[in-house]
Amino acid sequence: EIIQDRSYIRCGIEVSIIESGARFHQDLCRSMAAVMLGHPESFEIIPVTWVTRWRNLLDRDVDLLLSSDTYTIEREVMESSTGASFDFSSPYIYDGSAYFGQPIYVECAEKFLRYDECESLRLCATNGTTEEKFLKSSFPSGAISIATSRK
Repeated sequence: EIIQDRSYIRCGIEVSIIESGARFHQDLCRSMAAVMLGHPESFEIIPVTWVTRWRNLLDRDVDLLLSSDTYTIEREVMESSTGASFDFSSPYIYDGSAYFGQPIYVECAEKFLRYDECESLRLCATNGTTEEKFLKSSFPSGAISIATSRK
């Protein structure tokens, strides 16, 4: 009702996705505008960051997020940066973890091996991401390096 009264939809898309020139998220927003309002050009792209995106949604700066966010039960019940719960659509992208590097270490990571030559395994994730939580729950802390969050 709010979106229909306003006559356009505000789609929050992460800044690096916008800057990359990739059009998938913008096209998805255009599709949502066509379905909800009957006009595919009745939308506004709102740049958000990985750090602020949930706050932007909670504060209603955006109507929906289109930034390839991971659905987790924790975010549905209580997202950690805002303390709020959010509704999620059905997933429209399925992805997963992929490891790359020296073949022996890729095998170590994929098979969760932690002994022999795998003792030298090192993994990296961006702080505050779902990937960081997964690595911390699956590998010893000495094998994980955390990079500074994108802002």
